[in-house]
Amino acid sequence: MSDVSFGGKIRGLYKVLCESEWNANITGVIVALLSILIMAWWRPWGAVGAIRNWGDWILYGIGIYSSAPKSALISSGSVIGIGFVGGAF
Repeated sequence: MSDVSFGGKIRGLYKVLCESEWNANITGVIVALLSILIMAWWRPWGAVGAIRNWGDWILYGIGIYSSAPKSALISSGSVIGIGFVGGAF
């Protein structure tokens, strides 16, 4: 049996991923590869669609639009934008 519990392994993984500083070169390569994969199989990351979705929700909230737009959590741009804002803190 291992002396390290599952919770200990999760804490160690969290420390490596979230608390310690990543090497900038390796991080750049990871982001570049993810961007290439997204462009190859779907579409590139973007924020313009999210801004449109958020604007639609604002216009719906003040009564200009009569039907509710699609959820911000369904829009990939919105989820990425929320992640950027959350990651800034």
